Amino acid sequence: MLECWLEVLEQRPLTVRFSLFNPPEGAPGQLVPRPLMPVGLFVTLTVSDAAGRQLYVSERPKQKLKLHPGRAESYLTLEPGYSYGAVLAVERDDLDLRPGRYQLAAAYSNGVFTGPDEAPLGPLACACQCALTVP
Repeated sequence: MLECWLEVLEQRPLTVRFSLFNPPEGAPGQLVPRPLMPVGLFVTLTVSDAAGRQLYVSERPKQKLKLHPGRAESYLTLEPGYSYGAVLAVERDDLDLRPGRYQLAAAYSNGVFTGPDEAPLGPLACACQCALTVP
């Protein structure tokens, strides 16, 4: 069972570390797609205020894929207890956080990267959230 982690690195501009995690009790040799960026393509970020109003939802960008979804080199293996991640940033013009409390959520989907032709994975998905306080 694949899990995700989310950690805020910077508040302005909002920069997070997003990771896919194969827990210690997870399946050995869990394949995961290499691509995680840009924001919105595989990882959707949502920022809500303390009242639950959505202030930002990443849009799905148009992107030409650099890796082929059916090739083994487009995937990496996560053994139990290992993670794989990327640093994702929201453009300053897209989100200006004022002082206050916020909820940040991330949802991952592997999209067309459903495994190499010789070892299909099917859909992979996970979601996580964390609190954010801007002083």
